[in-house]
Amino acid sequence: MLNDPEVWRTVSVDKYQRHEDWYGFDEGKIVEFLQKCKQHNNPEIIYREAIHDFFLLKDDEVLKNLRLAAMAGHMEASYVVGLLGLVNPSEGKEDAMEFLCHHDSSNTCK
Repeated sequence: MLNDPEVWRTVSVDKYQRHEDWYGFDEGKIVEFLQKCKQHNNPEIIYREAIHDFFLLKDDEVLKNLRLAAMAGHMEASYVVGLLGLVNPSEGKEDAMEFLCHHDSSNTCK
């Protein structure tokens, strides 16, 4: 089962911090786990790196990765992409609203 890329792409990494350098040598398995998830484009890992790069490194190109995570169904990424789109609507206001409303279970956006 661990050879299935879908497992690595969909496994929850919520309880693990993003920063590999926060883990000591005794935590090598956690680092290995997170790296394997990253290799298989886990949306949570993509989202975490995008947020880190965008806000801490001021890397504007990272919006592409946020959009990728959002399109893969990552709820927080959808909201961030939508909010950033409303602040700077270069992609269009409708596109930003689509990301914001994608996970709206109350259908208030329609």
